[in-house]
Amino acid sequence: MKPAEIRAKFFNRRLKVQDLEVTLPGLEELDGQLALRELTAKEVVQAERLSKDETGRNEALEAAAFVTYSLITREGKEQIFSEQDIDGVAGFGMSVLTPIAEKIRELSAIDADETQKNLKQTTSNTSPTS
Repeated sequence: MKPAEIRAKFFNRRLKVQDLEVTLPGLEELDGQLALRELTAKEVVQAERLSKDETGRNEALEAAAFVTYSLITREGKEQIFSEQDIDGVAGFGMSVLTPIAEKIRELSAIDADETQKNLKQTTSNTSPTS
């Protein structure tokens, strides 16, 4: 296969979509209506940026960003939240965010420990030296 054909295959690859098979506390009426879309590399980087606060990495904000970017309707594959919703999504509670974020990490092949290590490395590389 020629390089141009291989390149075209990469650019035409569809992101994976998976039905969300988790019952969310207090949102049982949404069972069977939600799905997840694989995160792009740009979305993962943006989520890492948005999850940094004055104390370092904020897991709740990272989970909220992942959910914001990935959660879609099962039927129409439409994104439910926009980037402007991240702070609101962070207020949903970890009993809702954690199970969804774990499924997103699996679907998107994200290792939580590796993400944290990379975030620390990025932070130290951009910190001013004394």
